[in-house]
Amino acid sequence: LKEKNIDIENNCSLIVGDDKVLASGPAVGKGEAFVKWLKTKVDRKVFAIEMESAGIYDAVHIRTNKPNIISIRGISDFADKRKDQMEKTAKEKFRLLAIKNCISLLKNAIVAGIFEE
Repeated sequence: LKEKNIDIENNCSLIVGDDKVLASGPAVGKGEAFVKWLKTKVDRKVFAIEMESAGIYDAVHIRTNKPNIISIRGISDFADKRKDQMEKTAKEKFRLLAIKNCISLLKNAIVAGIFEE
């Protein structure tokens, strides 16, 4: 990635806490104007943006007998101008890492008994 001048931080960490906000809805976070609007007009604490979970939750909430639902998302790109170049350079490596992290989190949550009644 450095050879392609793709600017990324070289530290990884687990980000959790009540002060982190995930935005989900029918728009892609690739547009700078959308991200600016989201952070200034909706919530300045938006930490990440994704689209699919909003659709899943909408589909569940229209049902009379609502099933329990959980959404675990792995973040695999910056959703900005670096996205296309990162995907071309790293191929599927970031996406596969995000998938493995989601599976690991779900597996460990099950083992820890988080979903038991």
